Amino acid sequence: MLWSDTALPLERAALLLTGAGCRPSQQAIVEAFMGLDGIARVETDVIPDHVLIDYDGGRLKGEALADIVNELSAADDCRAAVMQSCITAGIESRVVPSPAR
Repeated sequence: MLWSDTALPLERAALLLTGAGCRPSQQAIVEAFMGLDGIARVETDVIPDHVLIDYDGGRLKGEALADIVNELSAADDCRAAVMQSCITAGIESRVVPSPAR
């Protein structure tokens, strides 16, 4: 896990990594992201076969982050796809109260 102390309006992207080349490419993927402006944190050890990226949503988009992995790993049999899930920031959620009993 790597992070920066820079204050940004952060969003979180969860990328699903598939392919035999993903684990060997993991360090190169982290280094590629941490070299970009607007990346605050990259986590690869939270969920197996995923990369969690905290980023400046005003500068970057989740699909562009997946494209970076796909271009970097084109010859290494590793593909990335953005996961739309409960850990993806920027999606408004609402709490629905349970009915009274």
